[in-house]
Amino acid sequence: MVKRDNGQFTANPNVVRNANNNVVPNGKDVQYAGLRAAMNTTLGSDAGNYEFDVDGYGKGTINPVTMRDGDFVLSFRKASKEYDGTPDVHNAAQYLDKTASHASRTVGGTPSTITLTDDDYVSVDGKYDNKNAGDPTVHYKVQISNKNFDFGTWGRHRSRDGDGHIDKRKLIADPSNYLTKEYDGTAEIIDKARNAQGHPHHGGRGQSRQVPSLWRNTDASR
Repeated sequence: MVKRDNGQFTANPNVVRNANNNVVPNGKDVQYAGLRAAMNTTLGSDAGNYEFDVDGYGKGTINPVTMRDGDFVLSFRKASKEYDGTPDVHNAAQYLDKTASHASRTVGGTPSTITLTDDDYVSVDGKYDNKNAGDPTVHYKVQISNKNFDFGTWGRHRSRDGDGHIDKRKLIADPSNYLTKEYDGTAEIIDKARNAQGHPHHGGRGQSRQVPSLWRNTDASR
């Protein structure tokens, strides 16, 4: 056993793999907390003949667990954006509810809940099922790291659906294209009005679709 008086120990539940992604045998440090107290209790009056560390240390191996698609419970908050003409979910990872997401596996006949950490998620992508404003369903694809899990032949991408909303895009008229003129008793614009830069409006090809040729009335506005 490795003796570590007053040493620092940080618990870590992850599998240790080498550069070839193979599990490293005895790659984990193991702490046996309360070793001295336990041995004193076990040995009773004979405990005085021995010296024990407060905590014991050794080596061990954590092997990856084999998972099925249904073992992953992935939850998403409602995605939202303003209409942009695409079905893309921008920064889809922000909608993954990591608190509610987890994995479940039965080991030795006992159901076990596995807490998923940031290291277990490789990527999150999402698409609305259409690009239009409204409440389209969002289709997510989550890639899970294979550090702590074995996936067999079915891969490590999980597909899940979530709620979504696309707001209508707000369009604002450009005020830089307004026209003005002095009151002359007519509703005519061409050769009478000036644009925001002070240039006369002559109409002509290409301009008639952008600005009108007549005002709706002849009255001055105040």
